Amino acid sequence: MDPAGMADAVLDAQRTTAALARDLARRGREPQVTWARQGHLAELDRRIAWTAAHRHLAG
Repeated sequence: MDPAGMADAVLDAQRTTAALARDLARRGREPQVTWARQGHLAELDRRIAWTAAHRHLAG
């Protein structure tokens, strides 16, 4: 896989994971409710933003 493709794959996985965690939290599922309350989902957003901003480091 080329570096740009790798960065895209990582971003896709991060976004999918964050969306799933948010959906589970909205539906009242643990531990995602606790993660949301403790700010961990916001941390996922920061990590996604970092990956997007630094995708050039993949190659």
